[in-house]
Amino acid sequence: MSRRPNKSTTVRTFRQLERHAAQASLHTTRLALTTLSRVVPSAAVAAASELFVTPRRTRRRDKQRFLAEQGLELSIPRPRGPLRGLAWGPAEAPPVLLVHGWSGNASQLDAFVAPLVARGRRVLAFDLGGHGTSSGRHATIVSLAEDLLAIGDRMGPFAGVVAHSFGGPVTTVACLAGLAVKRGVFIAPPYDAADWLQRFTAWLAFGPETATALRHCLERRVGVAFADLDARRLVDTAPFPLRVIHDEDDLEVPLVDGEQLVAGWPRATLRKTRGLGHHRILRDPEVVRWTVDFITEEPS
Repeated sequence: MSRRPNKSTTVRTFRQLERHAAQASLHTTRLALTTLSRVVPSAAVAAASELFVTPRRTRRRDKQRFLAEQGLELSIPRPRGPLRGLAWGPAEAPPVLLVHGWSGNASQLDAFVAPLVARGRRVLAFDLGGHGTSSGRHATIVSLAEDLLAIGDRMGPFAGVVAHSFGGPVTTVACLAGLAVKRGVFIAPPYDAADWLQRFTAWLAFGPETATALRHCLERRVGVAFADLDARRLVDTAPFPLRVIHDEDDLEVPLVDGEQLVAGWPRATLRKTRGLGHHRILRDPEVVRWTVDFITEEPS
C-alpha cells in the first residue's frame, strides 16, 4: 500500500516547484530580452527597465505567519498607498527597524524579533512599496528610501536598524535624507549602484550601446543619476556606527561588496560567515547574536 506524503513534505515539494517555475520564467524572460536587444534595442531597453524596477512578491512561510499573528498590525499612509507593517514589544521601548531586501518582505528577518524584544526593544518591520502586503508595483532605491522616511516620520527616531541585502543601501540613502538611526547592522549588503546595473546588463548579455541606453532610461525613471548613488560618496558621510555581516559563499552579493563598504565607512566592522549564502544567513544563531549584541550595545 502506498503511503500518502505528510503535509510538511507536500508543502516543501510545492515550494520547490514554485521556485523552479519562477527560475524557468526568469530564464525565458532573459532569453527573450537578449534576443530582442539584437533586433529592436529600444524595445529591449523599455522591457529591461520595467524588469529592473519590478520586484517579485514573496509569501510568508507558516512560521512567519505565526509570528505575524503575535505582532501589532501597523499602517503608514503615503501617496502611493499604505505601507503595511508589524510591531512587537512595548510601545515605550526604544524602536529597532527591520528592513528587508529586494523582492523580500518584513517577515524574512523574523529570527531577530524575539531576541531584540527580550533585550528591551520594540521591533518594527514593514513591507516596503511593491513588496509583500504593501501597495505598489514598482520600486527603486529612491522610492524605497522615501518609504523609510515615511516610516521614520511616524515611528522614529530608531535605536537601531537591521537591513538585509538591498535594504542596506536603501537605509543609507534614507539616513542621508534625514532618517534618524543610532546604529545599524547590514547583512549581505551590495555596495555600488553602478555595479548592480552592470551585473544586470551582463546577465542580459546587452551590448555596450544597449547597456548605456538602459542606464539613461533608468536614470530618467528613477530621477537620479547612478553617479549620485556611488557608494564612495554615500559612505563619506556615513551617519551611524555600522556592523556588516557577510558570507564568503554568497552567490547573489559577493563578499567583496561588504568588504568595500566597511573599508570606506567610518566606525564600521565586518563579521564573516561561511556556508550560509545570501538567505540562510538571516536564520543563523551566531549571526542573530552578533546583530542583537551590536544593536543593543550602549556607547562607551
